[in-house]
Amino acid sequence: MDERSARQAYRKLHTLRGVLDSAAHDRSFDETSTAAVELYRDFLSILTDNFSEIDDAVMPDFHEALSSKIGPLLRFVIPLRASDLPWSLIPPFESVLRRELGDAYGLLLRPAWEYNYSVYSADLRTILTKILEVFLPHRVNSFTREKLHIHVFTFPFLEKNNVVLNSVLGHEIGHFFHDNWRRTEGAAIIDSAWSDLWDTYSAQHGGDLFEPYRKTETGIRILEGLFREIVSDLVGHRLFGPCMLYSLYYLSLSYPKNEPPSKETDYYPPFKYRVRLLMDEVDTGNSALVALENSAGEGAKAIRGIHDRIRNYLQRTDDREALQNCLVETNFFEDKLPQIREYVTKSVQQPQVSFDRVPVLFDQLKRRIPINEFEREPVSISEILMTGWLHYFALLEGHEFRSFVDEYRVLMRLLLKSIYSSYVQTSFASAAAEVQ
Repeated sequence: MDERSARQAYRKLHTLRGVLDSAAHDRSFDETSTAAVELYRDFLSILTDNFSEIDDAVMPDFHEALSSKIGPLLRFVIPLRASDLPWSLIPPFESVLRRELGDAYGLLLRPAWEYNYSVYSADLRTILTKILEVFLPHRVNSFTREKLHIHVFTFPFLEKNNVVLNSVLGHEIGHFFHDNWRRTEGAAIIDSAWSDLWDTYSAQHGGDLFEPYRKTETGIRILEGLFREIVSDLVGHRLFGPCMLYSLYYLSLSYPKNEPPSKETDYYPPFKYRVRLLMDEVDTGNSALVALENSAGEGAKAIRGIHDRIRNYLQRTDDREALQNCLVETNFFEDKLPQIREYVTKSVQQPQVSFDRVPVLFDQLKRRIPINEFEREPVSISEILMTGWLHYFALLEGHEFRSFVDEYRVLMRLLLKSIYSSYVQTSFASAAAEVQ
């Protein structure tokens, strides 16, 4: 045994235990955070109590795993202050996750320094179980009891209080739907893509033994990036309506350069292209919203203003130009879009949201009145977010910098209160109905 590695590993293991134990008095404010702490504590207990059983041959690897894999997971499970999170958004968003995927799913929301939203599609228990399978395989059975599936969602720390932008979490929920699509209907589509791309590139490079294979392999990765992101966008749009479009538009302005999908970009399609497809969803797939946009009133005017701004933004087709180098793949993808839309429609349980009440909610929020209910009925999170987006874009016009910041804070607090109050009211009504 490399005793130096063993001693250092033991010391690091106890450091992790100590940090977690010292945080035990920090009460988590939601069920999933509490479950995550208990899960990680059980995992560390198995490693600590059975440390002598770790095989000498893998001890150096275990020492390395503590630093590279086990230790970094602590940042997800350690209790955070309420001020570090948009805590009142967590239960409502988790309720959306559970409605779509099942009650066994838990949402763990954590800040990230990178300006990005993401989700770990592997749940925390699966990650920890795989580690035990390597170092203490005979102890795995004591850990794999069926419990809550905890999934970590991250958001950019700079946008902690940006309630409307956090609607992009609908896209992250969409990744679970994409994973299912990839295992089922998508498998045949990708197989078909292999055949089509191979035929195309073999015809283009008939005398080359390697180029058709290289271009086909790259093309498949481009297609997988397109399907991964667009399926998730469409799910987010189904869950939260045009809020998903507005979020992508907002984010696209932070990434104005439309780069073609490549290894360097992790084969992501251009942001603007994603905005373009969701704008098509609004224009062609939601006749009620289009009718609302064309109606009278200040709320309808605000909707027209946002949509006109996005349409003007899309007039320059630099995203399409960025896809010229992968036109074969783009055409294949767009040919499959009707199937993708059909899959999303039948897979997402929530019916398409109606936004008929948004103009009235817009006027109410303008008077700084929370919009958690309408005629004694709770307002949906999608309607609240939609109304919030209209006011947020209005704030971007005609305010001095200091005034904009102050009004932004007021708006976000009103929206946080509205979303949480609506969630509480909905949960109470549901509990009362079960009692009856």
